[in-house]
Amino acid sequence: MSAQEITYESFNSQSKSFDAVLVDGFSIKDLNFVEVKRVIDLINKRKEVKIEKKVMEFLVKYNLIRDNKPTLASLLLFSDKYSSKRVVQAGVFQSNLIIKDELICDSYLILQADDLFGFIKKHISKMTFIVDKPQNIQKWEYPLEALRELIINLIVHRDYSQTATIKIFPDKLIFLNYGGLPEEYNIKDFIEGKRSSYVRNKLITRVFKDAGIIEEYSSGLARVVNSCKENSNKKPLFSVDKTSFSVEIESLNKDKIRKTGTEKYLESNQKSNQKSNQKIIELISQNPSVTIEELMQKLDFSESGIKKVIRNLKEKSIIKRVGPDKGGHWDILKGEKDDK
Repeated sequence: MSAQEITYESFNSQSKSFDAVLVDGFSIKDLNFVEVKRVIDLINKRKEVKIEKKVMEFLVKYNLIRDNKPTLASLLLFSDKYSSKRVVQAGVFQSNLIIKDELICDSYLILQADDLFGFIKKHISKMTFIVDKPQNIQKWEYPLEALRELIINLIVHRDYSQTATIKIFPDKLIFLNYGGLPEEYNIKDFIEGKRSSYVRNKLITRVFKDAGIIEEYSSGLARVVNSCKENSNKKPLFSVDKTSFSVEIESLNKDKIRKTGTEKYLESNQKSNQKSNQKIIELISQNPSVTIEELMQKLDFSESGIKKVIRNLKEKSIIKRVGPDKGGHWDILKGEKDDK
């Protein structure tokens, strides 16, 4: 384990905050005070008692600096030099191997929530449902509230020694965040409200809460489940252990995508069969005594492929065999176009 990983483990065992550790090689000068002031403004919009726009006082008040040094939280929230550590990779996948679009998001954490939400929203669609009312119902294929909650959850509860990912497939979304739950925690307890929140990064979470990005502690996953239910999506699939946390949400379009894919396959398969039928009928009309071996050579088909097409033509009463296999011939009874 690296020195930083040992520090993380120590903080975890003492129920302290991961993001409160001091990171070697950085100073307060590495923080962007303009971004700090912007966040102070966000907090002041919500507070009756305003915070003075004195950056150092704010950083001390929120424990974002200690011993006149920046904590991990302050670097993630406010430092340009630490941007590579807060990267979230978001990709639009046509399949497991084909990526159609990608976002490498390394924004300041407060901005990251909006950037990731905008990217996902750009790549999902709205659906129209016809109902017995004057106006039809329109729904996003995923509930937007759930997506925003999962993005925020990914940011504030993340293990920042690893890269987080968001994968957008035609029929599902997957959020993968490194930083799981201790053994004594159960995801079901959070959803049912039986347990208070497990907060990995307490300093970042406090800033997000006071800036109005987090509504209330320990209720995010319950809102995700409820908003999926209200939007008619299936219940999200949660997978969690000590090192990672992933959530998979199925699109409302999933059945439509499957159906469309099946129809395209059947249509393509039908056209292919018609082509094979026509080729064999043409060869038989040219030479009624043509053999299976000759058909295989002319069409570059396997023996089983030729026999399958011939069996199909015979079952449709398009052709029939007259005489034995050797010495007999084929009769064409009707063209395939005439077959109804």
